[in-house]
Amino acid sequence: MAFQLCRCDQKRWRCLARYEKLEKVNKGIKFVNGIEEKMRQKTIIALLVLTVLFVLQSYVYAQSQPRQLRQNYQQLRSESQRLKSQGYNVSELIKLDCQIRQAYEERNFEKVEELHHEAELVIRKLKGLGSKKIEFIVQKERIIPPVIWSTKATFAEPPFGVTFGHRYKGETFIQYIKELAINQTHISLRWLTIEPKKGRFDWKYLDNFLGQIDKDTIALIRLKSCSNWATKIKHAKTSSFPLSLEDYYNFVYQTVKRCKSKVKYFENDWEADVKGQWMGTAEEYVKTLKIFYKAVKEASPGAKVIVGGHSGGFNGNIPGNKTFFDHIFKEGKDYFDFFDIHLYDDLYTIPYRVHWFKNRMKELGFEKPIVCTELGGPSPFQFEEAKEIKNEAIEILKKREYKKEDYNAVKNYLKIARELAQEKSKDSPILQMFIQSSPPQLEEKRHRIHCRDIVQRHTLALSSGIAKIWYWSLTHRNVRGFSIVFGKMCLTDRELNKRHPAFYSYQRMVKKLKGLQSIERLETKDEDLYLFKIKNKGGKKAYILWERRDLFTGEEESSITFEFKTSWKNVKITDVFGKEKVRSTKRGLVTLEITDTPLYLEELEREDVSSYNDL
Repeated sequence: MAFQLCRCDQKRWRCLARYEKLEKVNKGIKFVNGIEEKMRQKTIIALLVLTVLFVLQSYVYAQSQPRQLRQNYQQLRSESQRLKSQGYNVSELIKLDCQIRQAYEERNFEKVEELHHEAELVIRKLKGLGSKKIEFIVQKERIIPPVIWSTKATFAEPPFGVTFGHRYKGETFIQYIKELAINQTHISLRWLTIEPKKGRFDWKYLDNFLGQIDKDTIALIRLKSCSNWATKIKHAKTSSFPLSLEDYYNFVYQTVKRCKSKVKYFENDWEADVKGQWMGTAEEYVKTLKIFYKAVKEASPGAKVIVGGHSGGFNGNIPGNKTFFDHIFKEGKDYFDFFDIHLYDDLYTIPYRVHWFKNRMKELGFEKPIVCTELGGPSPFQFEEAKEIKNEAIEILKKREYKKEDYNAVKNYLKIARELAQEKSKDSPILQMFIQSSPPQLEEKRHRIHCRDIVQRHTLALSSGIAKIWYWSLTHRNVRGFSIVFGKMCLTDRELNKRHPAFYSYQRMVKKLKGLQSIERLETKDEDLYLFKIKNKGGKKAYILWERRDLFTGEEESSITFEFKTSWKNVKITDVFGKEKVRSTKRGLVTLEITDTPLYLEELEREDVSSYNDL
């Protein structure tokens, strides 16, 4: 009797052949010495057992496979969204995502696994760009630079400053700037305010500001070309092209000359990408920029010109009104010393936004330092729940059919947004935080978010290479009503009497980073963990550390542990609220509890650590 065995059984019979005489016949095995029947039964039993095991394994795999694939799919989507928020081109991942969903619906699990593997290769390829030099990825005529964290930002002088805020009218406020441990501030003045009629100048507000400035104060004045007699569009708030470039030159020259070298920086009209801030063409803007530059340099040769910058708003991967700023870069690059970008909205997109403009200047053959004259948060539009208000407000504006010369993009938009937020806040705790009369518990929560945002936003901006930052703002004086966006972003109340918790968070940050020379983000295994190395004057090192979480619910999550490697003997840990504690290292490691609240890590040389309370 002869039959064929599987490969596994053949191995077993080879071992048995050492003791029994076997004879191979016609690709089978012929048994001799009286053991044929016995071995045949054992073989059949073994095959039956293997068959049952195979069926069971297939059943378990079939049941667990969809669940595992679903988990893999969720991880893939999260990774894709994270890469997109960091500025990577994820168009290939989006295509694969659609194919995976279709294959999953068809229950073609083999195809799903194959596509997952392909997506993993794409992710590895994208992440590989992070350690290389800045490159341009051109796709569909879009220039998309990846975010580069390996760049080390250095500083020749302190980068911190705070602006007075909206509607400066001669208030004395410099003592608050000094109290914040900084020496930089700025105000904004309108052509209409300084020269209400041709040839007649009113220096009241400017002189009040100059009277507060001492030799150690670094000041910036932003000049807005809005007038009811001198500009193309006669409006008290909207900037437009001057009717006479000679009049414009005289206005700028006389203002700068009046400052008597007390003011180091001057900026012309800002946020030209926002309709309502600048009501003119890119060609007109460059013409005024050239006149502005000439007037400033002739009135005060040592002064620096900041070109009125971008609002920081991006349409996907591209900044709003990109062609406008391309024209400024191409035709006006010789007429400014610094470029300005405002950094509101999602703070984790700051590196991408900054690098976009850096890369664009490099592509056009020049480089200029980037500053930020407006930075702040949180705003309601950082939350998904509140973004509906933004879209609804825009639709309402469209239906009202405002004329081009109306100042609607800022004034009416914010007014409508405020009214919508007030109306819908009853069902939304997030919106309740930003309305004027929010519940005490939510107001305290927003203060905590604000304190974290101060440190996170500045750290990300500085590590991206922003040379100087003026936080917006010390106070907010909206004479026509409360602003849903800026009303609670300030450090003090409207009357400059009450200091908000964010005031002290900012003050603490500046003191911790006193003498800042360099800052860089360090790589960690967890991409949601943000660890920055700080080097101050004298070579003193410090670190800033936090975990990225949901803005509203993140503080409710439990802490994670992180092993911090250091040569320090004792590590002083301070959070943004001022709570301190000390941990001793063991074999060069200290275990830290990390949340979304940024921590400052410093070396503590003294032995006595008993006076520090736990966080």
